[in-house]
Amino acid sequence: MKLAREARKLSCMTPQQQAQATTADIIAQCRDQPLVKEKVRPDLCPELARIILDRMMRLKHSNATLNVGGWKSPETLFQWPEPAIQELYAAIVGIVGDRNLKAWAMVNSRGSHHRRHQHGMARVVGVYYVTVGDENAPTPTIYECPTDLHIDPDPGRLVLAPGTMWHRVPECMGDIPRITISFDILR
Repeated sequence: MKLAREARKLSCMTPQQQAQATTADIIAQCRDQPLVKEKVRPDLCPELARIILDRMMRLKHSNATLNVGGWKSPETLFQWPEPAIQELYAAIVGIVGDRNLKAWAMVNSRGSHHRRHQHGMARVVGVYYVTVGDENAPTPTIYECPTDLHIDPDPGRLVLAPGTMWHRVPECMGDIPRITISFDILR
């Protein structure tokens, strides 16, 4: 199992290729399995978590979602004015080569889960891990490509997949919130 987790961390592009990647390059690279990019501004994660949890407490309600028992922000996250949000946006645009992104935050706590789904209106879907949640009970994102590929959360990890790839988050078992930022590269 540990070997499989380590293998999942490998990116299928070199750092130089990632820096020059266009959305078309990314689509070609992640056609069969998600593309994993490690250490994308992990220094921002504590501030991003604070911003997202603060927004969750102020808004109180969750937007319509398949995230059962969890919280979803409005899909305008990259329009929020906080510097950490804008710095992450710039870093992601530098990787994906596209500014046409729709983004939202997801917070999962004990008992919540995200049903199997795909983002059919997106060319590429991205998941950026802000917090692990409970390190004693990490909750992966499961991608179907064509068999189940479990990708564990790690602050600063960015996962890119085709919008048509089915994925889900099983029930969270830990007591610490698991926070992600999801985004679509629109068609």
